[in-house]
Amino acid sequence: MYVRATRLVALVSTALLALCLLPGTASARWEPPTGPAALAAPAANPPAAMVVAAATGPGQTYGGFEAPASFDPLSGYPQPGYSTAGYTATAPGFGGIIYGTATTGARLELYCVDLNTSTETGIPYDPGTWSLADVPNLGLVLRVLTQYYPVTGEPAAAGSDAQRAAAVQAAVWFFTDRFVLATGDPRFALTSAIVTRVIGQGPLSEPAAPLAIDGPGTAVNGGITGPYTVRGGTGDAVLSATGGDLFADADGTRPLADGATLPAGDPFWFRPSAPGSARIRATAAAQSPVGQAFVYAPADPADPDPATAQGLVLARAASVTHQAELSVTVNAPSPSPSPSPSPSPSPSPSPSPSPSSSTPAPSPTHSQSPGPHPALPDTGASTPVLPIASAALALCALGATVLVLSRKRRRH
Repeated sequence: MYVRATRLVALVSTALLALCLLPGTASARWEPPTGPAALAAPAANPPAAMVVAAATGPGQTYGGFEAPASFDPLSGYPQPGYSTAGYTATAPGFGGIIYGTATTGARLELYCVDLNTSTETGIPYDPGTWSLADVPNLGLVLRVLTQYYPVTGEPAAAGSDAQRAAAVQAAVWFFTDRFVLATGDPRFALTSAIVTRVIGQGPLSEPAAPLAIDGPGTAVNGGITGPYTVRGGTGDAVLSATGGDLFADADGTRPLADGATLPAGDPFWFRPSAPGSARIRATAAAQSPVGQAFVYAPADPADPDPATAQGLVLARAASVTHQAELSVTVNAPSPSPSPSPSPSPSPSPSPSPSPSSSTPAPSPTHSQSPGPHPALPDTGASTPVLPIASAALALCALGATVLVLSRKRRRH
C-alpha cells in the first residue's frame, strides 16, 4: 500500500510539473492578455492609484497542493515525500512578480496574496491597510519580502531571478493560502528554507501609513482650528474637507477651496460649520514601503466588474498616490456666563447696647399718697419760678399789714 501511495504521489507530481511546462498555459492568478489586447495600454481608472500592467516580471509557472483548513502554516513546511491525504491539487500557473503602473508614473513590483482569486491587465488598485487585504500571516509575509527577491538577491541558491521570484511567491502563498509545492518541484527546497527561516524569526508589524494628516482632532464650531500639516507626502497635496472650510492662514482670510493644492508640509487651518463630525482629506504622492497592501478599487463599487480581484503586496518600495483622512469632532461653543448682579451691601446691624455690669434699678411703682412731683427741667427762656413766688408772698404780707393798720385807724 505504501509503495502504491508513493507511486501515486509521484505520478500526480509529475503530471503537475508537466502541466506547468506546457506553453501558453493561462494563469489562474494573473490573466495574460491575448491578441490585440497584448499591445493595448492598461485600462484607465482615474480614481485608482495603479492598474495591473500588461506584462509580468520574473517568475515561473508551477503546480502544487493546498493543505486542508486544519493545517497550521506555523507548524512548518511539510517534509519531502509528505502525504497529500486531505490536500487539494491546484495549478496556480504563474508565480512571481506582477507589474503595476502607478498614476505617479512608477512601475510597481508586487506579489499576490490570494491564491484562489485572479487579476488581469487593467484591474485598478488602491493602497490599503492589511485589514482590508483580509488575509492571514501578513507579518510573516513582510518578513519574507524584506529579506528576499527583489529587495535582495536571496535565495542565492536559485538559478535565476525567475526561480527566485517563483520560490518567494510560493513561500508567500504558503503563509496566506497553505499552498505547498509538489515534492519533486525544483523550487521545493528553496521555498522550504525560506519558510523555516521566517518562522524562526517571527512576524513583522504593519508599516506605518506613508501619508497622514497631523493636527487637532477636536474643534469648536465657528472657530479657527489648526495648524494642520500633511506628513509623508512629496510635492503638492490636494486638500478637501466636509463639515467646514480650509484656510491657508490662522486668521481665516485665505480660503482653500476643495481640490486646492498646498505643498506637503505647509500648515493650513480648518473652520467647522456645524457641531458634530467633520473630515479633512489629503491626496499626495508618497513613498509606499515594502509590504504595502493593494486592494481592488473598481470604478463603480456598487457594480464592480469583475466582481473580485486578488490582493497584492508591494515587493519593492515605490512612489504611489495615497489618500489620508482625519476625523475632527466639532463641539458647540460653551455658552457665555451671564453676568452676576452685584450684591447690594447688607445694612450693618446696629450695635446692641452692651449690658451693664450693675443690676438695673426696678421701675418705680405709683404710691397711693401723692409724693412730691419731680421738678421739671428748666428749658428755653422761661422766667424762674422761685423769685416770682417770693415776690408774691412779700406783696401778700404787705397787703395784710396795710389792712390791719387801716382797721385800727377806723376803731380809733
